[in-house]
Amino acid sequence: SDPYADDIALTKEYKPFEDPSTGKYGYKYNGTLVIPARYDYAGYFSEGLAGVEINGKWGFIDKSGTLVIPARYDEVLDDYGVFGFKNGLAKVELNGRELFIDRKGNEEADAAPATAPPDEGAK
Repeated sequence: SDPYADDIALTKEYKPFEDPSTGKYGYKYNGTLVIPARYDYAGYFSEGLAGVEINGKWGFIDKSGTLVIPARYDEVLDDYGVFGFKNGLAKVELNGRELFIDRKGNEEADAAPATAPPDEGAK
């Protein structure tokens, strides 16, 4: 069975909302508050996790609102139309470097590998 089969339901039913009195974001499920508005910004769920911004850094929460990947990244980057996880990886930026993280927060290979500068002494 597909472990992410409920993603479509999460994306459609877990809606981020902004509390106008605080400017913070949380989630509602079918109109009922399920995750209080405590984030600076909240993205949609993908593969069971949602990117949230806390004090200018990004991490990921599960559908209970538990921060499962610490908010330490500068950005969550759009990877071919997906803001979050796709095929088990999310594209993030940390200290000016683009990289992928897995659903446990382990860092994978660089998203944009650096190219070696040309050898200026080559003839």
